[in-house]
Amino acid sequence: MKQETFNSLLKNNKFIIIDCFTNWCGPCGIMKPIFKNVSEKYKDKAIFLLLDADLDENSWFVNKYFVMSIPHIMFFCNEKLVYEHSGIIEQPKFEYLIDSLIYNEKIEQINEIANKLHFDSVLEKFEYIVLLIYNNEGKLYKKIISILEKVANKYRDILFVKSNINAHPFLKDILNNDTYNSLINSTNDAFQILLYKSKNLSMQFNIDNIDMVDNVSSWIYNNYPNEFKTKVYLNGITEDEFNNIIKNNKFVFMNIYTGKKKIKKYKIDSYALNYTDILFCLIKFNNMDWLQKYIENIKCPIFLFYKNSNLFYSYMGGIIKENLLLDYIEKIKNDNYNI
Repeated sequence: MKQETFNSLLKNNKFIIIDCFTNWCGPCGIMKPIFKNVSEKYKDKAIFLLLDADLDENSWFVNKYFVMSIPHIMFFCNEKLVYEHSGIIEQPKFEYLIDSLIYNEKIEQINEIANKLHFDSVLEKFEYIVLLIYNNEGKLYKKIISILEKVANKYRDILFVKSNINAHPFLKDILNNDTYNSLINSTNDAFQILLYKSKNLSMQFNIDNIDMVDNVSSWIYNNYPNEFKTKVYLNGITEDEFNNIIKNNKFVFMNIYTGKKKIKKYKIDSYALNYTDILFCLIKFNNMDWLQKYIENIKCPIFLFYKNSNLFYSYMGGIIKENLLLDYIEKIKNDNYNI
């Protein structure tokens, strides 16, 4: 393809999608029928081009756009390259990227869901979806997006998307009235994360603290449960709450922490899901000086095992090793094993 021909196509077409390939490339052969199927489905919405990277007449393109690996899929919008992908793209993901390009005129790592049709299409194509609903793109939004992007890089088979409640009225149909009104009327940054499994809402939670985003990784790691068993106290607990917890539960495990000195949320959720007769608590050490009445020389992180309202074992100052933690979980459950 001559450069003049390509420049003319760019100028006269809003959306152009190019598959750079070679005849000797195995993955290119896998990508070719996918590209063909998608191009037929979206032929009225975009121009699709196959470009052989080995041909001399295409060398100018390969050099200009630094095509280093193949297959290499390139998405152009309004004469600009807005996204590129090296390697095979499965058809559902390919169609999702094209929809994002058409609806948003850009492609991001976490794309905006533009309307109900777009959302329904995503639900149909992907088994597991993480949807962030937000009302403002402030500092907290940027932190949340940064965390979700890292999780998305780790779990490639999960689709991560977002939608601005102020721009997309269809969100009223998927949120209950109280949640929708609290988001739309909030003068502060407000967020909800919805987790979907096989087209159904699996879990939903409010993000009023950055630590709550850990629920996303935990949901994925623990095979998409519909609820978590761990009790989380991000603002600490009072002495009365502490006593009620150990009084009303036969077996209790507490991880009291400051900063990041805690067991990973996904791990403690895993324990809670596997040992349902033990109450697992993740507690941030906040306004909890009263704890000195019960524990001397406090040094976070603190790990406490209670059995029948009595302290069975404690560990402080470092993260407890998993084998030791599991050993005490088994001991605490053994009725013949006491303090």
